[in-house]
Amino acid sequence: MHIVKIGNIELGHPEQIITQSMTSVSTMDTQAIVEQVIKVADAGGDMVRITARNVGEAQHLQVIKDELSQRGYHVPLVADIHFSPATGDVAATIVEKIRINPGNYLEKKTGKTEWTAQEDQQELDKLRDRLSHLVDICKAHNTAIRVGVNHGSLSQRIVFKHGDTPEGMAESAMEFVRVFRSLDFHDLVISLKSSNVVVMVEANKILYQKMQDENAVYPLHLGVTEAGSEEDGRIKSAAGIGALLAAGIGNTIRVSLTEDPECEIPVALDIIKAAKNYPYTPVKYASAKSAKVANIGHAQAPVVMASPLATTGIEKADWQWDKTQQLWLSAKGEHMRPITVAQLLRNEVAAEELCYLPIQMPTWSGTLEKALRQHQNIVLGIKVDAQSTAEQAHRLLQHVQAQEFTQPIVLQIEAQEWQGDGLMVNATVVAAPFLLAGQLDGLLISHAEAVPLSFGILQATRRRITQTEYISCPSCGRTLFAIQDKLRDIKAKTAHLKGLKIAVMGCIVNGPGEMADADYGYVGAGSKKVHLYKGQQIVRKNVDEDEAADALLEIINEYENS
Repeated sequence: MHIVKIGNIELGHPEQIITQSMTSVSTMDTQAIVEQVIKVADAGGDMVRITARNVGEAQHLQVIKDELSQRGYHVPLVADIHFSPATGDVAATIVEKIRINPGNYLEKKTGKTEWTAQEDQQELDKLRDRLSHLVDICKAHNTAIRVGVNHGSLSQRIVFKHGDTPEGMAESAMEFVRVFRSLDFHDLVISLKSSNVVVMVEANKILYQKMQDENAVYPLHLGVTEAGSEEDGRIKSAAGIGALLAAGIGNTIRVSLTEDPECEIPVALDIIKAAKNYPYTPVKYASAKSAKVANIGHAQAPVVMASPLATTGIEKADWQWDKTQQLWLSAKGEHMRPITVAQLLRNEVAAEELCYLPIQMPTWSGTLEKALRQHQNIVLGIKVDAQSTAEQAHRLLQHVQAQEFTQPIVLQIEAQEWQGDGLMVNATVVAAPFLLAGQLDGLLISHAEAVPLSFGILQATRRRITQTEYISCPSCGRTLFAIQDKLRDIKAKTAHLKGLKIAVMGCIVNGPGEMADADYGYVGAGSKKVHLYKGQQIVRKNVDEDEAADALLEIINEYENS
């Protein structure tokens, strides 16, 4: 791992994960920017990113930096550069790191759909030439560079070779790694981001392996783009970032919430803590699928079980606990008896009886395996609690599959001590790695608020869609409308549209690319103006901000009902 120095921070040490956020006000508003940076730093943030849309804003970064220094703050600043390499050249002389968009240094869209090997190399030679001047500036000023690759914004050449896929994202980043190495530049950070948690996690795993294979391991910046706000944003971020950190992948993180910048830091710290508390070694699971037991397993979507502690959303759960009968009851009236390993081994379970059996590594044995082969109507609940770690749960699941047991698997998380953001983050960090690997037939989280959380985790990991999904940016100095208010308004109008993905983006710089996965989009287009999208196509331009939410709903109704 190359250690990258960014101001007073060294990035790349495995025991230290660096947090960061991004300002959301105009770069030219010095006092507002400085106040936001200070709030982020006071909340525990290690770095702060500021947009620089043009050379004038890049030059103004020096004013911001000087004001922060006068007030006793020396937090490293990162300039966010889009469209203009010249802006990056200026910013690199002032701040500690710049974030560049690969699209600014690669071929423009020409409609070309095929490249020969020679043409491919010519493009890479052009990329090297275009980056060499920036590298000279960064070397002279000890400035680090982050290359930020976003899903949906890949070059046509990469898409031709690898598709708009996690593999394509990883290879796009590796092209830059190889070019920077050829220029003997190593103060490099890489990020692969997507609003799709599955894509984001897979892309980073592929990239990490590619860097290891080429002995070119650089720090990774992790984030789920446009994660959203409130519970949705926290769950999506914890699922993507947490699954990677817990596997030992990632060095700095940014939780992209459509909230004030300082609100991102406590969530980031919670994710870091959870990843350290619930680490796991990634394993290759068998491809065998579970058998169908009642409405659990086989090709069915994972079920949600409401624990005896549940107090909210119980009526939406697939299985509820009946305190009177001491049984699990399904929405269809099926009964499932809870049993213990001891009861099963004492032959106190009928061969065809529908039962739920919690298991964990300390209770697993050859005798239990023999008994399970005689009882196919049992649902297994792999527990994670004070006595059984997430690592042990992964190993147990791998063993169960390797031995070709076909009983459905539910992940049972004892979460009674977690509250608020801690509950959302911890439960998600534990469950997401299983779900992202295509495992599990259900979730049982023991907590009063666990039912809606369980559905949220399944939605974030794309294993079960039960609500509208919102892709919304955290905003920055390019945003010219109150995005938090507009997101709340749009949610209120569209929350009933189960299964749709709706993007709410602050501007056209990242908007169209980072909402590549959305069905509909609301994208800022200037002062109090909005473009409305169907997929990647603009269907209405320059709609007044006050009318845009209703117009978006009209468009959705028009297309969905046609």
